[in-house]
Amino acid sequence: MKGYHKRIISCFVLFIALSGCGAKPDLDSQGDTISPSKPPSVTPRPLKDADPESIRAYLKHQEIANGDIYLKDGLLHINIVNLTPELEQQLAEEFKPETYRLVSVAFSIQQLEEAQQQLADNDFHHKLNVYGSSIDVINNRVEIIMPDDNEDIKSEIEAVLDPKLIRYSVQTLGEPHSVGTISKVDVDAKRILILEYGQKEPSIFYSFNDFSKIINLDGADTDFNIFSKGQPVKVWSTGMVAESFPAQGTARRVALITQEEASALTDAKLQTAQ
Repeated sequence: MKGYHKRIISCFVLFIALSGCGAKPDLDSQGDTISPSKPPSVTPRPLKDADPESIRAYLKHQEIANGDIYLKDGLLHINIVNLTPELEQQLAEEFKPETYRLVSVAFSIQQLEEAQQQLADNDFHHKLNVYGSSIDVINNRVEIIMPDDNEDIKSEIEAVLDPKLIRYSVQTLGEPHSVGTISKVDVDAKRILILEYGQKEPSIFYSFNDFSKIINLDGADTDFNIFSKGQPVKVWSTGMVAESFPAQGTARRVALITQEEASALTDAKLQTAQ
C-alpha cells in the first residue's frame, strides 16, 4: 500500500509541474519566439463632398426616390421621398454630412414633371387662362400662376391633378405696368404698340387673347375695335414679357383714360422712382 500511495503522490506532483509550465511558444528556424499575428488595420473610406452632379448620379444609381436638389444658404439640399433613418445612414456613409442637408418630401421629381405635363396636355393655359406653371423644387409642388379674378378654375384643375401636388400663385391686378399712348394698332396681329410716357420711342407691344379685358372711358367693357392711334391708356400685363425691342407682352386689362389722368399717373410714377 505504501508503494501505491507513493505512485499517486508522484503523479500528482508531475501534473502540477506540467500545469505550471504551460504550452511552449512557437519558435522560428533560428530558435527565436514568433509573436502572434495581428489582423491588418482597415483604413476608413474617405467621404465625398456632396455636389449636384455626384448626388444626382448616386440617387439614380441607388434608385432612391427623390424630389430633386437645390442650393440654399450655400448648402446643397436633397429632397428624399419619405426619408427614413436607414436612408440617412446610407448617405452619411458616402458623403460628408456637413456638405448637404436632407429634406423629407411627399413627391418625386417625376411626379411633379408628370403633373406639369398634364397641364399642357389639357391646354389649361389657353382654356382656363392659366398664366404659367413651373416646378417649385423647394416647396415640392407644381406652381400654377393665375389671375385673382379667375380663381374659380381651381376646381377644373383639381379634377385632373391631385390638389396636394399644387401650389397656386395668385396675381392681383395691382398698379398698371404701362401708362402711355397708342403708337400703332396692329389689327391683323391683334396688338397695340405703346409709347410709354417718359420714353422717346415706343417700347412695348401688347397682344390680346380671349381673356384680355378692354375698358372704355365710362368704365364699361368694350372690344379691340375701340383702339386708335394717339389714345392714352393704362395697361396691366399678365406678367410675361419677352425681352426684345419693342418688348412683347400679353394684355390682361387695358383701360382708356383721359389725358389729365395719364399725366397724373405719370407724375406719380416719376415721384415714386425718385
